Amino acid sequence: MVDFVIVLLATIVGETSWSFFWKRSSLVKRILGPPEFFIAKNVLELLHSQVLLWLGTYYCPLLPLICVMKLFIFFYIKKTSLLYNLKPSARPYRAARSSGMFRLLLIVLLFLCLVPIGYSIVEISPSAECGPFRGKNRMYDILPEKVDTLPHAVKQGLSYLISAAFLILLLGILILVVFFYYTINQAQRKNIEHLQDQVKLEGKDKNYLLRKVQDLQKLVEFSPRNALQKAIQDAHKRDYVNISQV
Repeated sequence: MVDFVIVLLATIVGETSWSFFWKRSSLVKRILGPPEFFIAKNVLELLHSQVLLWLGTYYCPLLPLICVMKLFIFFYIKKTSLLYNLKPSARPYRAARSSGMFRLLLIVLLFLCLVPIGYSIVEISPSAECGPFRGKNRMYDILPEKVDTLPHAVKQGLSYLISAAFLILLLGILILVVFFYYTINQAQRKNIEHLQDQVKLEGKDKNYLLRKVQDLQKLVEFSPRNALQKAIQDAHKRDYVNISQV
């Protein structure tokens, strides 16, 4: 709720005031500059909302619905502010490089969010009077109890999934997948470099051909045959002028 109020005030009050004073005050124009829509700033706001969602969903199951409603409201508020208060950013947005950085930041934040949630599941004692984990020393204690009530085949499957052999196999598959995508990335990078070299060579060939065409045009203009034809044309013109005078 605090995040919702802060972003709402910053968008409605902050950006509207910035646009209002920028249009009417030269001092604001010199100090703050024109109001612009910063894509990176808004992406970071989305990352912040995503982190709050990851941290709070375990404790408040209805939080995803609240976040969806919040983002729905934010979208139309920011769209209206962009149309009436802001202008597009003067600096170009590098989507390829920035998307990779934001994805890396997102996965790091995901693992950081798992740390406090895992600690609360394993170490923190739940409420003794309310909640689905009341009467337990830890929230994790409910898992062995529920697993004991499952059929024997399901318990064997779960025991295999948490065994060291399966984890080693899973780790090996993940390593192969990462190596596969790394190889594809390196191959694509080499193809890009090769295409860039081809573009440079084609540019040089084009300049070379243009110079050759210009040289040929100069040779054609100053060739003896063209000079003779030009002299004949000049003589015919002089004869036509003399006949017309007579």
